[in-house]
Amino acid sequence: MTPKQKIKALDGLMSSEGWALVVETMQQEILGAALNMANTAQMSEDEMHFRRGSIWAAKQLVDLPGNMRQRLESETSLNERLNESDDDA
Repeated sequence: MTPKQKIKALDGLMSSEGWALVVETMQQEILGAALNMANTAQMSEDEMHFRRGSIWAAKQLVDLPGNMRQRLESETSLNERLNESDDDA
């Protein structure tokens, strides 16, 4: 799969109703986990780190397609510029 094909596939994913449902659900879970942390009076340091890690991982999942798309766009742009400079040489 070429980088441009991957970008197109990611665009399809991000515009789908299924992905919108996943994002909505994950955002609710992130908010719920953060509120749960705030409302828990006694929590060990390990438990706090575990919950923070869970929130971070959920956020990374929600942001993954956009981050992948940006990386692929940069890669595509760089490859095009390298090909242009090779043609000039």
